[in-house]
Parts: sequence; structure tokens; C-alpha cells
Amino acid sequence: MTIKVMIVLKYGNDMSDDCDEHLYGFLCRMFQGVQSKGQPAVDAINGFEQVVQLLNQALQMALDANNTMQRTLSQLQSISVSSIEASANQSLAASQAIKQSIDLLVANISTFGENRTLTYSVFYLISSLAVYC
Repeated sequence: MTIKVMIVLKYGNDMSDDCDEHLYGFLCRMFQGVQSKGQPAVDAINGFEQVVQLLNQALQMALDANNTMQRTLSQLQSISVSSIEASANQSLAASQAIKQSIDLLVANISTFGENRTLTYSVFYLISSLAVYC
């Protein structure tokens, strides 16, 4: 240790074990003396580390946004008005075919209901005639 060497040079080789205690106390006093002067520098370094982390996060978000924009532009360039129109016409034709199928089913159900009602009416008429005749 440099400080211990300096102390040995200053006080000679007659250092006892309690000299280590004096050395520790000396180092603590030295540290306390410079701590208040060095703390702003430590705080600045810690703050700088946080700023660097935030800047790296911001850079990554900017790169992700740029990639998303590039993919979006690529997709938009591959779509034409004619392809959108063709897709819309296909969807319209499919919707009209489904509507016609549903209309046909509704008409068949109505016809079935009318036939059923007519069958019941004829049955009741026959039954009534049988009772009264």
C-alpha cells in the first residue's frame, strides 16, 4: 500500500500492530475529507450511466419504429388500387351469393309453413265434415 509505505518512511520501521488501527483511522479521515468533494463526481458518473441506458433504449425504439415503417411502406407499395378493387368485387359477389342462398331458404321455409297450414286446414275440414255428416 502506498499510504502505508509513506507512513513507514515518515515514522520508520518501528510500526506496531496498533499502527494498522492508526492507518485505518487515517484512511477513514482522509476518505471523509475527500468524500464530500468527490461525491458530486460520483453522482455525475451515476447520472451519466442512467442517461446512457435511456439513450440506448431510445435508440432501440427508434430502430424498431424505423423497421416497422419500412415494412409498412413495403406492404403499401405492393398493394394497388386494382387489386383492392378486385378483392372488393370478390367479396361483394360472395356476399350476394350468400344473401341469395338465405333468401331461398326463407322462401322454402315460408312455402313449407304455408303447405303445413293448408294440410292442417284440409284435415280439420275433413274431420268437421265427418262429425257433422
